[in-house]
Amino acid sequence: MPAQETQEPQAQQMELPTTAQVNAEQPRPTEQMTAEPMSMRGGGGGGLCCGL
Repeated sequence: MPAQETQEPQAQQMELPTTAQVNAEQPRPTEQMTAEPMSMRGGGGGGLCCGL
């Protein structure tokens, strides 16, 4: 049981910064440039990013 609890926070910490950096860097410049392509790309790329 203690082993699982130790592994859970480690996995979350690694995923959180990675996902936060990708979502924070990609969507910002895309939205500023043009919102139209962002919507089209958001259907595929945005869905995957948000899902992760």
